[in-house]
Parts: sequence; C-alpha cells; structure tokens
Amino acid sequence: MVRRRFLYSGLFVLLLALVLAAGYRLSVDLYRHAHNRALESLATISALKASELNLWLTEKTDLLDYAPSALVADNFERWRRKGSRADAEADALRLRLDRLKAMSTEFVAVWLFDSTGRFHAASTGAPAHGLLKYSSLRQRVLATGRPALVDFHLEPDAGGTEVPALSILVPQFAGEAVAGPRRAGHAVGFLVFRIDPDIHLYPSLQRWPLASRSAENLLFRVEGNEIIYLSRLRHDLAAPLTLRQPLGDVSQPAAAVTMVAVRRASAKI
Repeated sequence: MVRRRFLYSGLFVLLLALVLAAGYRLSVDLYRHAHNRALESLATISALKASELNLWLTEKTDLLDYAPSALVADNFERWRRKGSRADAEADALRLRLDRLKAMSTEFVAVWLFDSTGRFHAASTGAPAHGLLKYSSLRQRVLATGRPALVDFHLEPDAGGTEVPALSILVPQFAGEAVAGPRRAGHAVGFLVFRIDPDIHLYPSLQRWPLASRSAENLLFRVEGNEIIYLSRLRHDLAAPLTLRQPLGDVSQPAAAVTMVAVRRASAKI
C-alpha cells in the first residue's frame, strides 16, 4: 500500500515535471515566434520609412533640377548691370523668388547668391543669411549644374531662434534655352532653398503604422565619437540637433546600431 502511494506520487511528480517542461518549451517557442514577428515588422517599417525619405528627397531635387533657372539668372544680370537704377528689376527678381518658394509648402525661404558666394536677394520675409555652411558646395553645384543637399543644420528663423533646417543649392545659368539637368549658358550664381523639416519630414517620421507605446523612428548621424539626433524623439523634449550621446554607450539604440554596422563593415574588409 505504501509502495503504491510512493509509486503514484512519483508518477504525479514526473507528470507535473513533464507538463512544466512542455509549458516552458511552448512559452519559449511562442516568445521566439513573437520576437521574430516583431523583428520582421520593424524591418518592414524601417524599409518603408527609408523608401519614403528617399522618395521625398528625390521629389525635391527633381522639382528644382527642372525649374528653369534662366528666368532668375537673366533677371539677376539685368539688375546688376543697371545698379542703383534697377528698382524695377529688383522687384521683379524678388517676385520670381517668391514664386519659386511657392513651388512647395516646405520651402520657407529662398536666397540668391552670385558665383563668388556673395548674397544679393531673398524671397519676401526671408531672414538674414550667411553662406559659411555652403561654401564647400558652391563650386560643386556650379561645376556639375546639379542641385546639392545641405544636411540637417541649425539656422536662425525670422525671430533669430536657431531651428533645424535642410537646404538645397540650385545653380543658376543665364541664357539657358531649356529647363532640365543639362545646363546651357554661363553660371551667374545659385539659389538656396531652405526646407523646414517640421512641416512634413518630422511628422512623417513620427507616424507609426501600428499602435505602440514605445516604438519610434530615429534620424541621427555620427560626429566624431558622438551620436547627434537629427529628428525629434518621442520620449525626450530635447530639440533636434541639440541632443548628443557618446558613441560607445551601446545602451542607446542609435549607438548600438552604429556599432553593429561598423563591425559588419570591418568584417567585409
């Protein structure tokens, strides 16, 4: 009788152990499946956002690449030739800049510089402008005849507050017969189109296709041994381009992703 009880107890313990083991294995399999599904969803969303960004940039550069520059450039040359007697030409030039700015709601200002980098005119309401951050691109856009993007940077708004911006430099050629990427005529300068990322780019990044309390898209770049965040963070009130973190702090997603990319690149060399 006692032996039978021990036998039943042993069988019960063995059965319980088997049930617990099966439950544990099932929970591990379910976790792995959910984890893999989550990674697949994140990869899909990441690819989608990257595609959207690329399309956005292509649309902006193509729009400006095919905008006829001769209208501004010829107007600009007439204005410079007439000097102080060119009030009408100055007004006409500003009107053309206003019309170019109206090509996209994301353009908040347009500036005109000559081929040496000297500022001459701006769209209505545009803040004061300096060319220091564009000097390295000036020769490139004039030589290639193609627009060039200035990556995320800070610029003063009309009130003098530093705000995030992107800019596109567009060369201007006088006597150009047709609009398009193949330029004819002689270069007289270039336009700088300032883009406000708060109008479209940042809201597009912040949109997440699924309900989530923590997921977010990040834009960042590496500067020296630091990560600098280019977009607004969901759980941090710091303004874009003001938050920096050490590249070695792999507890931060941006740093961890960067270090993985560096290791993979090093392994291919």
